Amino acid sequence: MARLPSSPRVGVCSWSLSPRSARDLVRVVKSIGVDSVQLALGPFLQGRSGATSPWPIGATLDTLAANGVHVRSGMMATQGE
Repeated sequence: MARLPSSPRVGVCSWSLSPRSARDLVRVVKSIGVDSVQLALGPFLQGRSGATSPWPIGATLDTLAANGVHVRSGMMATQGE
C-alpha cells in the first residue's frame, strides 16, 4: 500500500516559550519535541526580546532553519492585549 506523505506538524507559539534569543528558541523547541513555530513578530519590530538581545530578522531565520525549526506562521499582539 502506498504511504501518504505526512502533513506538517503543528508548532508552538514562540511567545509562549519566552525565549531570550533565536538560539534559546531552538533549544526550547527541541526540548519539547516539536519542529515548527508560530513566530512572534514583536521581537523584530521592537528590536528586543523583552530583555537585552536584539533579534535581527535574517540571523534569526538562518538560526532556525539551520537547526531544523520551521516557521509555519507569524503572530502579532494588539496594543493592550
